[in-house]
Amino acid sequence: MHTLKVTGHLNPWAPRRRWLDPAISTDTTMCSLHRGATMASQSLALIRPRRISDLRITRHAGWTKEQQAKINDYVSQFSLFDNEDRTPLRAPRFAGTYHYQCAEPDCGGHKQGFIDWEFVAVQLLRLRGMDDDTAAEHLRRRFLDEICGSSHDVAFYVGNVTAHPRTFSVLGVYYPPRAKQCGQHSNLAGQRRSSSKQRPRQACERQRAIAAARGTGVCSFQRRDQGQPRSERVDRTNECGCLTTASRTCRQTTPGPSAHSALSTCRSNPSTAPLGCGRRPRQSTA
Repeated sequence: MHTLKVTGHLNPWAPRRRWLDPAISTDTTMCSLHRGATMASQSLALIRPRRISDLRITRHAGWTKEQQAKINDYVSQFSLFDNEDRTPLRAPRFAGTYHYQCAEPDCGGHKQGFIDWEFVAVQLLRLRGMDDDTAAEHLRRRFLDEICGSSHDVAFYVGNVTAHPRTFSVLGVYYPPRAKQCGQHSNLAGQRRSSSKQRPRQACERQRAIAAARGTGVCSFQRRDQGQPRSERVDRTNECGCLTTASRTCRQTTPGPSAHSALSTCRSNPSTAPLGCGRRPRQSTA
């Protein structure tokens, strides 16, 4: 169609799910559509199959006389637009029939023809040169094992025609990734990211607690997966008075200049260290 222009694509499934998932109702099943089928009843629905047992692939018998007459009328119809494509519709090589059970607990099963455009396009574009058995197996693998596999939230577009309101066909398959698996994967990924952030922070807090107990105020744990640390000054007074000011960051705490001088004093001459300092030798009680 020359007047049709593609302006964008919905990639991947999230933009579609926003509109299509609400259309899948647990109250609408294939059995309920059959029971209420009339000339004025609902003729199009998106239903969730409970179990898909098979996709039968058979040779297409070709167009019936009635169908061929309609095609001929369309091709020979006068058109006001010279650029309108009037190529006759080709019959596909194979016909497909889905065998499945809908969501109703007592469903006895449904057998519906599969007339999806992709099912026909694959035959015309990808199955050339294949024998019937190989081509049929290719179609089953694509439209049963892959599309209707356990990793997808499968739903069928079903519809009927006015002349036969109780005869429904599968017009297409809606098969986004299974929502529960997506949620589990995202939750697990979130937990891994959260735990990877918490472990260094918890380790750093433990190091600070140990340093505070020892009176050194030094945290040796460093975060290597972050950017530049944010520094801040922390005033601290220990029992021995060795550390009064320290330089701390969100990933590493090191003694400030006054702390280094105090520590060097304690190390060079332990006897002059203040009372309570761990480096001052104990007084003999003898």
